[in-house]
Amino acid sequence: DLWAEQKNVVLLFHKVIYRLLSQIKDELSSRLPSLYEDVIVGEAIILQMFRLTGRRKAVVAGCRVKQGSLILGHNHQFKIVRGDDVIYEGTVASLKRHQDDVAVVKKEMECGVTFDGDPGFREGDKIQCVAKEKQERTVEWDLEF
Repeated sequence: DLWAEQKNVVLLFHKVIYRLLSQIKDELSSRLPSLYEDVIVGEAIILQMFRLTGRRKAVVAGCRVKQGSLILGHNHQFKIVRGDDVIYEGTVASLKRHQDDVAVVKKEMECGVTFDGDPGFREGDKIQCVAKEKQERTVEWDLEF
């Protein structure tokens, strides 16, 4: 016991092997890195493109939200999808409803979306608002006892 303590070795004592194996499995699972899955929280269709000129040059996507909501925030990323291909993945510079900056645009509402950079979108492309959802992982094994 003294040697194990000096070397920072954890000793586990169990009378039933299943409990030991379960504890080892839980410990190994806690050390696995988490996976993050993309969950679509909203989808809009680009109806029209608008080019802003003057001091603030940009291309605005005039959209209608078809499902869920478009949400502006650090937890959400945006994708532009053309057919089955993702042509842009990143953040949004602004989300506007009429002339007002908004944080959320709900289903069946129209809005203007400006992206960071020029993602090269076209009318008919889809904009997806995506949240990263943490998926805990566990060690899977079959002990076959």
